[in-house]
Amino acid sequence: MGKEQWRFKRFYFITSFAVLFFITVGMGSYFVIGKYNEFKQYALKDKLTNIENKKLILKNSVDSFVQQANSIVSKVESDFESRLLSRVNTAHRIAQKIYGEMKPRSSDREIKSAIKAALSSMIFDSNYIFIFATDGLNISSPLLKHLEGRNTLDMRDSEGNYTVRDAIKIVNEKKEGFMDVFWEKPGSESRELKKKKVYVKLFEPFNWVIGYGEYKDDFDAETQANVIEQLESISLDSHSYLFATTYDGVSLTKPAKGKNMYDVRDVNGKYIVRDLIDTAKNGGGFVLYVMPPFKGARPENKLSYVAPINKWDWYIGTGMYLTDIEAAYEARLAAIAEFAKREIILVIVALVVLLLFGGFIFHLFSNKLQKLIDSYNDELKELNLSLEEKVIEKTSELNELNLSLEQRVEEEVVKNREKDRIMFQQGRLAAMGEMIGNIAHQWRQPLSSISMFIQDIQEAYECGELDDEYISGTVGRCTQTIGHMSDTIDNFRYFFNTDKGQVKFCVEDEVKKCLNLLDAGLENNSIEITISNDGCVDTFGVPGEYAQAIVNVINNAKDVLLARKIEKPKIMIRSFVEDDFVNVIICDNAGGIDEGVIERIFEPYFTTKTDGKGTGIGLYFSKMIIEGNMLGKMSVTNLDEGACFVISVPVAE
Repeated sequence: MGKEQWRFKRFYFITSFAVLFFITVGMGSYFVIGKYNEFKQYALKDKLTNIENKKLILKNSVDSFVQQANSIVSKVESDFESRLLSRVNTAHRIAQKIYGEMKPRSSDREIKSAIKAALSSMIFDSNYIFIFATDGLNISSPLLKHLEGRNTLDMRDSEGNYTVRDAIKIVNEKKEGFMDVFWEKPGSESRELKKKKVYVKLFEPFNWVIGYGEYKDDFDAETQANVIEQLESISLDSHSYLFATTYDGVSLTKPAKGKNMYDVRDVNGKYIVRDLIDTAKNGGGFVLYVMPPFKGARPENKLSYVAPINKWDWYIGTGMYLTDIEAAYEARLAAIAEFAKREIILVIVALVVLLLFGGFIFHLFSNKLQKLIDSYNDELKELNLSLEEKVIEKTSELNELNLSLEQRVEEEVVKNREKDRIMFQQGRLAAMGEMIGNIAHQWRQPLSSISMFIQDIQEAYECGELDDEYISGTVGRCTQTIGHMSDTIDNFRYFFNTDKGQVKFCVEDEVKKCLNLLDAGLENNSIEITISNDGCVDTFGVPGEYAQAIVNVINNAKDVLLARKIEKPKIMIRSFVEDDFVNVIICDNAGGIDEGVIERIFEPYFTTKTDGKGTGIGLYFSKMIIEGNMLGKMSVTNLDEGACFVISVPVAE
């Protein structure tokens, strides 16, 4: 093996091994890092999922208890109303029975006294059966004797309600029914009026109202105590519990039972209970705060969910410590790090084995590759010799071909120039033909005038009116008319003067010159011309060529208006300056150009006119003048009424 071959083999082996090493290490690192990040994302997602699950558990626990409490309240209230109804109906049956038994043999006074005595004994703790007449007279009030015999029709409760009148109204309309009143509670030292649920029923024989009621505060206190007892008996887990607080801030459960927490703030200055109350009043939700250092409580971040019991102005809630979830997340990350460490060790071992195996394979392959390279070198030497001969042969052929191509290119350039020259000449001849037609229109009126002057001279001579003054006036008018005809010829020569060089000229002046040549033909065909401009703006070029472009567009517009027999033909010309270009827009009301051919309108020999009336040179010739000679732009577009040609040339500096 030669020295160079040995160097190649060593270089090949080292390079291949290095490539394999970096690829293997890179892929292994990518795999390990990817796995670590994947597990880290999983742990984070697990943390967020855990928080959401915990929040759902908190919400379900609170909502479930609130629903249970509301059910208890509803059931107790239903039982409460049933009890009132039952006691009033019992009293009413007793009164009916006494009335039925005593009526045949006793007076009304005796019967009333017996009924009052029987019902006065129906006392239940601080509540009793009461009776008053429909005129407001209090018949029986066992625990409030001072009211008996008095007319209480005008008595009002603390809310301003006429309670007796309201009861009478109920029995008059429905015979019986429930009502809420604020009545003096027997045994109350403050004689404060308390809310009372009352059921009343009409006793028709004497037009009495028999009723019974119980104070809501006694009923609510008993029910609330029952709910609080059930609330405190529920255990969620070691760190979670249900709590209840009034909208006044009084805590009803541990850890601050009996304390007013309305003004308590956490370490961040947040009013905890106020936020919880506001959240509950808005239908319930979550509140984040730092737990105050109560006995048995951890002063850490806590997320609580609260829901309202609106009948009592309470909220029920429970919470969780976020630090517990953070601790679980950190433990999961530690486990992931340990797992990643084991993965890295396995990957390193696998890499070492793979590298050793790869090195052995490359060593074997390098020997075979060297043999192949040697054989290919011999073939390449032979191929190089044959290629050199072919290159010399092809180079000679290319040189000959280049010479012939140069000659062909020169011939084609000459042909194209001749073709362009002929095309431009055709364009000028076509324009000249249009101009001659316009001159004929321009001269028809002056020639007619001169003919009339001559006839007038003859008539004046025959009538003896021919004198020096008459001849002088007639000659003057003829001279003026002939001068106008001469100006027309001068304008015609101006447009087709090819000896002019590029000069600065006013665009508006050239447009007016064009209209002076064309106005006779336009007027004879009743075509209305409207012009608007921004004043005289200069550009740089050959004025005659620019004017030819304008004339071509106006003539095309005239032809299409006549061909389509437009009822009120119009050509609108507007000039203005924009972005350092002076623009002339020429529009007609002939209905526009067919969208299928508008892209070809500037092609040479393309025409939309029929019967050989168009050469297809005019618009092509105009575009070449504007864009080729004056470095401007020429385009066409269809608007509502017809086609609009836009001719833009640079403003002269």
